[in-house]
Amino acid sequence: MEHQQRGTGTGSQRSEMSNTLTYDDLGQILSNLQSKLADYRKKEANALAIFNEFKQVAERLQSGIYRYDVKTHRFHFFNRSIIELLGSKGADASEITSKSVLLRLHPDDRERVRREAKEALERGIGEVEYRFKKSDGTYRWLYDRWVVLRDLGNQPRYIEGIVMDTTRRKVAEEKLKESERNLRSLSSHLLDAQEKNGAVSPWNSTMNWAKTSPS
Repeated sequence: MEHQQRGTGTGSQRSEMSNTLTYDDLGQILSNLQSKLADYRKKEANALAIFNEFKQVAERLQSGIYRYDVKTHRFHFFNRSIIELLGSKGADASEITSKSVLLRLHPDDRERVRREAKEALERGIGEVEYRFKKSDGTYRWLYDRWVVLRDLGNQPRYIEGIVMDTTRRKVAEEKLKESERNLRSLSSHLLDAQEKNGAVSPWNSTMNWAKTSPS
């Protein structure tokens, strides 16, 4: 019995010794942790450098770019052009929210923008053109196009998009439409006047001449 107890005690001591870390073991673990930390910091520094480079490029763009958090309903990032397009004069980033943008949409465009934004969450991509009220009370036409990024659960997480001022194009299109309407109206009035006065149009005169001229 005494021999057995001694044997058992010796086995327990051996088990404890095998589970005890030596200074060399601790040194190796610490070295591995330091190596992983250095690698992480290097990757973090590279990511930060890439992001800073992206920000520099973004600030030079005339178009606005943004990243919107679907869950928190806040903008994570937007460049200076977004502040100029969506903000008030002298506004800072904190003044631009999804609510502030929605309130300054033209009343006739607001519901259409809401509908497109909702449907885009399912499609994964969206685009819409709307009138946005500036700080001086005038409206500018803006074209907004975006993609929806999803999380691991396939739920909408972020929206990344670009906004462009299309006012000049819209004004040019409207002027062209107005010119076409005026031209059609003028042509209609001329035809009516000719019919009332019994005048023959140049086209009809040419056709009649062609029919009666000898071959």
